[in-house]
Amino acid sequence: HLGQLDDKLFIMANPKYGSEKKGAPTNYFLTVASERIQVNCELNHVDVVLCCDPKAFTHTNPLEGLNKGGCLVWESDEDPARAWERIPNKYRELIKRNNIRIFILPGFRIAREATKRTDLQLRMQGNTFLGAFFKVSTFLQDNNIGVDDYREIVHKQYEKKFGRFGATVVKSNMQVMDGGFERVKEIRYGEID
Repeated sequence: HLGQLDDKLFIMANPKYGSEKKGAPTNYFLTVASERIQVNCELNHVDVVLCCDPKAFTHTNPLEGLNKGGCLVWESDEDPARAWERIPNKYRELIKRNNIRIFILPGFRIAREATKRTDLQLRMQGNTFLGAFFKVSTFLQDNNIGVDDYREIVHKQYEKKFGRFGATVVKSNMQVMDGGFERVKEIRYGEID
């Protein structure tokens, strides 16, 4: 192989364009596969949904397209019991019927703890969801990646992306990502009514 790395995973990430012009939520799609991805399209059946809008259930269905047994990570600063109560009954029923795992993440709070700059807090909130994704999905397990290895890989990517801004910026991004991994909480199902 002449010192070249073998391709192990193929990744395709795309935003859904146009919705932001209408004031609607923007969807981003990420596909990871062990074989080259031949199709580029919106995804209708997914295993994990990351929803950074705490009021999502009031204006959209964040569960749409989520496979049975899938996971929703939802921005919430509340305790799990209160968060469950805020999910409308029709969605609670869908969650139970499809064995969907619901997680809450205080992403805004984690980002605020890392930086006082409000312009960075919203962007850094996304890093909390990155950490939460690796915690709730089967990605690490499916690919035989240990937590320490995953952290090292992410750290190298942050150094590559933010290293020119200094070690403090890299450290704060790692802090936020680790916060998402550590502080995501699963909601235990309550009553539907």
